Amino acid sequence: MAINIDTILDAIVSHAQNTGWFEVVNEHESKQSGTNSLTAGVWVERIDPIKSSGLNSASVRLELEMRLYNSTMQAPYDDIDSNLTKALDALFTAYIGDFELGGEARHIDVFGAHGQGLGVRVGFMNSDGREYRVFQIRIPIILNDVWTEVA
Repeated sequence: MAINIDTILDAIVSHAQNTGWFEVVNEHESKQSGTNSLTAGVWVERIDPIKSSGLNSASVRLELEMRLYNSTMQAPYDDIDSNLTKALDALFTAYIGDFELGGEARHIDVFGAHGQGLGVRVGFMNSDGREYRVFQIRIPIILNDVWTEVA
């Protein structure tokens, strides 16, 4: 078996696009400033073997990072955090509701059985001289029996 990263990223991106909250959902960490509306990007952050593998295989914790961001100059200012929170709520509803990603994963590690669970950090980011409000999401995904151990 192998990490089916293309299918996993497609599932994560499709869920984000289907929320209707984002004008753009990138499969990479953007090197340029976003649009004037809610933007998302997702990329691989970590890959670690975990101790819940079979007798001759290694299972994996695949950690994706997803960044939601919006310009701090987006009016009305009072809607910036509330819209990001509503978009986050729609994403968590989708990811927890399809925690096996259509059968591609054992599960999204919502509660952190193998490290930190699904979560978000909130802050600000500067890009191209513009300031953005950012919700940085950790999406840990557990994959069964990815690599075979051979003696």
